Amino acid sequence: MGILSAYDNEDPLAAREAGRIKRLQIAEADVVELQARLKTAQQAERRVQALQDEQTRLHRRLQSMERENEKLTKSIGQGSFNAATTKVVHLRQNPSDGMDAGEARVLRAEIIGLRKQLRTLEQARGAHASEEMQEAKVKVATEKLRIRLEAARQERDNLQHSLDGTNKQIQKMKEFFKKKVSVFRERILQLTGYAFHMVDGDDTRFRLHHQYMGNPDDDIKLFLKDNHFQICDTPFVRSLDSHTWATVKKLKSIPAFLAQITLNLLNDTTVTEAL
Repeated sequence: MGILSAYDNEDPLAAREAGRIKRLQIAEADVVELQARLKTAQQAERRVQALQDEQTRLHRRLQSMERENEKLTKSIGQGSFNAATTKVVHLRQNPSDGMDAGEARVLRAEIIGLRKQLRTLEQARGAHASEEMQEAKVKVATEKLRIRLEAARQERDNLQHSLDGTNKQIQKMKEFFKKKVSVFRERILQLTGYAFHMVDGDDTRFRLHHQYMGNPDDDIKLFLKDNHFQICDTPFVRSLDSHTWATVKKLKSIPAFLAQITLNLLNDTTVTEAL
């Protein structure tokens, strides 16, 4: 019973497995958090891409407007005509001059506005550059954590497999010891006539029942004190005759006491069968 109890109480593998599972759960929670941060970084990346696309569009628009402005400026400053076939009449107020100058001012204003938008977009791009760097760091950390998580899962599976094998071995040993203990008790019963039982798993208290006892409730109880067995008071013990107690006092021997009881019970059984 003591060996079997030790196997029941000592289970270090189960404790280590519980620790592994707890660390694995923490790692899985970290992965979830990093995945959420990665999603936020990806959204920021999409915003940066949209700003870059808008910047490209505005830059192209600006170049187009600048070319148009340059064309109009040349047209206003130099004119575009054939001097040999065309007669130029100079007016104090040329309607085309006023129209072209007004359009040029509008274009210049639009160019200035586009340049301001470009500066704003460049500033926004610079602000989001740190987010791109953070995203890269998150990706690296996520990959490292994924590798660690996979290793932890593999270790858990290996440990679970080892634990299952150990549990099977323990179960086989329990069955082996149980069978051997049962055989041992049967042989003791055959040799001595007594069935020995531990009281509540206590290896200092024993209950003995003889196969010749007529009542199943009859028993002898012993307890160990200072490495010597003491006889407990039971109804059966109180029923013993003075001769048996004289043997105990004279020999001070538990084996002799038990042997005397065996002889008494055997005699009683023989007399009963004879009658």
